[in-house]
Amino acid sequence: MTFEELFRHVTDILPIQQDRKRNICTQLCHSVLAAAARGDLTERARRHFRTLLKTGMAMFEFNIDHIVRDVGCACANHPITEDKVRKKFDFGPVECRECKDRCGIAAFLASEESRLRDLLERLARLPQSTKTKGGREPSELGQIEIFLVELLNNGTDPCSMNPCLTVGDLVIAIESRNIPHVYTMNGKESQHLCRWLGQSLILRKKYHVHDDIVCDRVDPHWPLL
Repeated sequence: MTFEELFRHVTDILPIQQDRKRNICTQLCHSVLAAAARGDLTERARRHFRTLLKTGMAMFEFNIDHIVRDVGCACANHPITEDKVRKKFDFGPVECRECKDRCGIAAFLASEESRLRDLLERLARLPQSTKTKGGREPSELGQIEIFLVELLNNGTDPCSMNPCLTVGDLVIAIESRNIPHVYTMNGKESQHLCRWLGQSLILRKKYHVHDDIVCDRVDPHWPLL
């Protein structure tokens, strides 16, 4: 596939349900287009994307002041390896149950049991409409409530429920419990989680032309997010 074919696939073929994926891929393609005069676009794109796959996280972490690693996620710590013969990358396991012997999520959640029980009580008081999509399927808040019931009331092994995949917002919230300000693009769930943890919420709108919405933790009334 040439770079032009890739760009056309991203902009014309990806469905509206993958809008976030399309935006990210478009930005990556633009980073290649910015250097179009320096050589063949397709070859340059291959080199650029390969570098991002192999060292992207290391480059990102290098520019961050501090990283909270309380969860000890084994999937996240798995190195990315390249099979040059098959021309494929191995990103490691994506489910907690695949590497539960090396995962720290169970111990981390156990250490936060009191805080999690408080959240479960708060979720129980929310309107059911807040915890469902279309009145039936659980929303992300609904999934968090179901997860906490299984974990705290039924004693289910958290790794068997793949929390990093199914209730990632909850895991991120607990791990950032000591951070006073949360900066996110996901206000729908974060507004409840930030209120629970006494944090200020800064909501980044989808398009850069819109100003951030700042919700101070001392303000009793936040805008509808």
